[in-house]
Amino acid sequence: ANVFAEIKFTDWLRYRVNFGPQYRQNRAGVWRGPDATPHLSTSPNTASYGTEDHFSWVVENLIFVDKTFAKDHRVGLTLLQSAQRSRRENANMGASGVINPLSLWYDLASNTVGNPGGGTGFTENKLASFMGRLNYTLLDRYLITASIRADGSSVLSPGNKWDYFPSMAFAWKMQEEPFMKGIDWITELKPRFGWGVTGNSSVNPYTTSGPLSRNNYAFGSNPAIGFLPQLVQNPLLKWEKTAQTNIGLDFMLLGNRLSGTIEYYEQNTTDLIMTKSLPPVSGYVQKIENI
Repeated sequence: ANVFAEIKFTDWLRYRVNFGPQYRQNRAGVWRGPDATPHLSTSPNTASYGTEDHFSWVVENLIFVDKTFAKDHRVGLTLLQSAQRSRRENANMGASGVINPLSLWYDLASNTVGNPGGGTGFTENKLASFMGRLNYTLLDRYLITASIRADGSSVLSPGNKWDYFPSMAFAWKMQEEPFMKGIDWITELKPRFGWGVTGNSSVNPYTTSGPLSRNNYAFGSNPAIGFLPQLVQNPLLKWEKTAQTNIGLDFMLLGNRLSGTIEYYEQNTTDLIMTKSLPPVSGYVQKIENI
């Protein structure tokens, strides 16, 4: 669901707030009996049951300014502050050696030979952003856009959660120039140039802190649970950045019968986030790092 509210202070100044909550609940029950394909051998009957709750929300506060000065100068300003949060909780239980199929995946504790196993999980991540964008148009021919964005992600390491992403663009409506007025077969001819940087922080929560994996083992004659290192702690993991340069030409010819766009762009990604496999003798399996 999405809701918003907007206040218009003047003809050129307004405020808007957007709020988008989302809630999902998943439930899954599985029963595998002797007729199931994986159990055509002598494998025991199994049953499992799991639930997951996912709640997330995004809130945006925006200020818009759109003002024309002396007829030839038009200025547009957008200011943004946003925050988002995602929270997941899950629980699961499974049993092997289920005797009575009538109860399916319910009441597993009393319908199995031995004790059922289960577990729970929890993850949470947050993202905060600030953005400012300025649009300037001169004589309805020359267009300039410049913006700066600051994003902070909770999944990255301390000291590297925040980074800045600038962008700029220029466009020229050549068909509005006096020297183009006599060329009737050209409706639009607009060369443009753009450059900008975007960021990526798509790693799972807690990966930079060196998470542990749970492992079962025998302590003498008793079963026990231990924890082993899963990922190497990386206090230097930061934003992956992609800088893109774009040069284009929009055209519309012959009374709008022929139109198209010519594009050239180049992308360069730095600090790429990758998973690196480590030798087993190190005691770790993987490490997530920037390359």
